[in-house]
Amino acid sequence: MTFGEIIKQYRKFMNLTQKELAEKSDIAVGTLQQYELNKRKPQLDIIKRIADVLEISVDFLLGYNQGSIPLDTKIEPLPDFEIAFRAYQKSLTDEEKEKLLSYMNFLISEREKNK
Repeated sequence: MTFGEIIKQYRKFMNLTQKELAEKSDIAVGTLQQYELNKRKPQLDIIKRIADVLEISVDFLLGYNQGSIPLDTKIEPLPDFEIAFRAYQKSLTDEEKEKLLSYMNFLISEREKNK
């Protein structure tokens, strides 16, 4: 998956139009369109603004733990479940996150017991 496809995927997930994302990121709509079509490569400060609007880290947006990668690098898409889960978990309180983590650990331990 290309960088432009990732932007488009998360923009749609956040129910934003290109115009809305462009305005919130302080870039021109035409510029965003070119990013999504992989015709232009944004500078890191623009990547940061887009990631902020999409409520994800730059690393997550790029699909790597590094600060910069070639923008034509193919990136595997995240499963829809993982995208939805990451968005959902942001709405949880700290207490709810602790409960969710505890339950996930329980499920993992149960799965290991049943192997």
